Amino acid sequence: MVGEGAVEKHISGIFGKFALPAAPSDHRRVLAVLRYLEDA
Repeated sequence: MVGEGAVEKHISGIFGKFALPAAPSDHRRVLAVLRYLEDA
C-alpha cells in the first residue's frame, strides 16, 4: 500500500519538474500531462 503522503510528494515532484506552480485557476494535473505529451 502507498501512503497519501508519498503520493503527494511524487505529484509535487512532477509539478516541479514541469515548472507548474500552484494556481487556483489551473488544473495542474492536466497541464502536466500536456507538457509530458509535448516532450514525447
